[in-house]
Amino acid sequence: MPLAFQETLASAKEINSVVVTVRGGRLIGYVAITVEVPDMPGIVPAGVDLNETNAIVAVDADGRTLFITGLHRKVLTIRTRKTVSRLQVKLEAKKAEGKNTRSVVRVLKRLSLKRSRRTRDFCHCASRHLIEWAPQNCVLVFEDLSFSNKRKKSKKRSKSLNRRLSVWPGGMIRTFATYKVAGKGIAVGIDPAYTSQICSRCGLPGNRSRHSFTCPHCGHTDHSDINAAINIRNRFTVLRDSGVLSTTPEAS
Repeated sequence: MPLAFQETLASAKEINSVVVTVRGGRLIGYVAITVEVPDMPGIVPAGVDLNETNAIVAVDADGRTLFITGLHRKVLTIRTRKTVSRLQVKLEAKKAEGKNTRSVVRVLKRLSLKRSRRTRDFCHCASRHLIEWAPQNCVLVFEDLSFSNKRKKSKKRSKSLNRRLSVWPGGMIRTFATYKVAGKGIAVGIDPAYTSQICSRCGLPGNRSRHSFTCPHCGHTDHSDINAAINIRNRFTVLRDSGVLSTTPEAS
């Protein structure tokens, strides 16, 4: 057994399951265990902004920043989507001609599983990097992007935007980070309204152009994602200082 896992397994309260598979001629074991971790009150806030290109941009209370790019995964996802589109056209043509479609269906299924595994692996690696960067007894502050049905119906999204959002793993990253931060801190969500549009220095609306943010009022300039992460962190700090414990959109 690797030394890195001996301490964790020794502290396990329960072994939930053990799965052994053969991969590349080797036996690979997966062990699911239950471990007790101390409850952390959460003191040091760190704002986390999730995006498509810059998957994670985080800023803590000391101004330390973390950039995790998601560009490579995004490029591979677009490439896979174009391949799937071509295969779907081929599939429809074969169906119309009454030909066998099993080979095309197998390729489509394989591409779908490959994309799913790639996304899941990326989210695990990115969330683990975030937890390693976060300070002890931290509060990871995410944007609460669970919109209500009324808000969804108020503005119809374009087909291209729906396609981009369907493959954006922001929710998965937050889910993985939430359970991985146990024992080191906590994770909360805040109302995301205008966090990417207002200046983190003066609080007035500014101008955002891709990765650049400029405030015409105070002259502040910064990376747009860093500006948003600071706004996310500051909004939680204000809510905490005002005594509001719940940071859902309804409560705030």
